[in-house]
Amino acid sequence: MTHQIDVSDEHNLVVTVYRDTVTADEIECGFETLAGLARDRNGLRAICDFTLCRLDFSTDELRALASRSAKAAVAGSPFKRAILVADDLTFGIGRMFCAFSAEEATETRTFRDIGAVAEWLDIDRDVIARRLGSTDAA
Repeated sequence: MTHQIDVSDEHNLVVTVYRDTVTADEIECGFETLAGLARDRNGLRAICDFTLCRLDFSTDELRALASRSAKAAVAGSPFKRAILVADDLTFGIGRMFCAFSAEEATETRTFRDIGAVAEWLDIDRDVIARRLGSTDAA
């Protein structure tokens, strides 16, 4: 599995960490899970951590992923999704995803820094660091 999901009911937070080489289909699987969780939680906050992976898909696949993500988001409650990245290329891909999915109910932004994610999601930085750490491979 290229991703792990950690749910914190206490913080109304879902953290998905992607590892290794990740395709659009694998990201869609994670996003579908996230949309399903959002149906049951008002004001859900989500972090999609792409700092430990390499993305392997085309611009057309990214556009299709954004379209499918928007359709899934309509079925659930609106939520905030932070895309966390480590390098310029992935940052650009994250921004493209945000542009392609700008009309969906879910607000999505791309970040390079946990502190900025914490501020935007209004969650303590240490909570996010612990949640990201809880998905570490054993």
